[in-house]
Amino acid sequence: MRKLLFLNLIVILLSSPITTAEINTNDVEDMIDIVVNNDLEIDKWEVTVKEKVNMNKKQDIIKKIKIKDEYTMKENENSVLYTFEDSHNYSESVETYNVLVPKNKSDDIEIIAVFKGYTWNEEIKTNYTKWLRTMMNDVFTKSARKYTCLTTEFSGIINADYVLNYINEKLDIEYKQTQIDKNKNSTLDKVIYGYTPLWSQEVSIMDDPTNVQIAVITNEMGLTKFSIGTPILINEY
Repeated sequence: MRKLLFLNLIVILLSSPITTAEINTNDVEDMIDIVVNNDLEIDKWEVTVKEKVNMNKKQDIIKKIKIKDEYTMKENENSVLYTFEDSHNYSESVETYNVLVPKNKSDDIEIIAVFKGYTWNEEIKTNYTKWLRTMMNDVFTKSARKYTCLTTEFSGIINADYVLNYINEKLDIEYKQTQIDKNKNSTLDKVIYGYTPLWSQEVSIMDDPTNVQIAVITNEMGLTKFSIGTPILINEY
């Protein structure tokens, strides 16, 4: 049920165009502030940039993003996936690059760049800022889509409603909607989505702008965690 709810939301949200008038670099820091100010711990934060480009740019793209000469390659009957990865600071942050090349040469290739971290400090902030600037200036175009998400660790000392109210006030969320998971066997409590003027990208749902999605998950021990994403959560909760 949790996966079905997640997939239904993704279908709805991905079917809406994403506006990319300005790439905002502050969304991660806003999410970090929410976690810190509510005495929560970071499980992982992740920024993904995706774009489809013309096939004739394949070699140029691979050359631009390749950190090392080593890469992995997976092939099936329809496509070839090239993956490059680079870890920093004893894996406190990781860069991953996927180039999906279809065997039908009339189709576009897809580039997916991911920067993820498991903590936050000034060094990681500096590395991330440089990475994003490089991606948006040297690799991707203005047509790229950027997705940011942060997941907290499970905690039993926090009141979920208090945290949600804090997020609502900090981000000044409008057009808020809530979807409840009524399956008693599911750990997903609810998914909330709305719009904040603080973040630039957005999708449109039933004529309402949306760029905040929050999943609240409670495990079998009664511990709660949060996943926050903009403009949507693209990973399963």
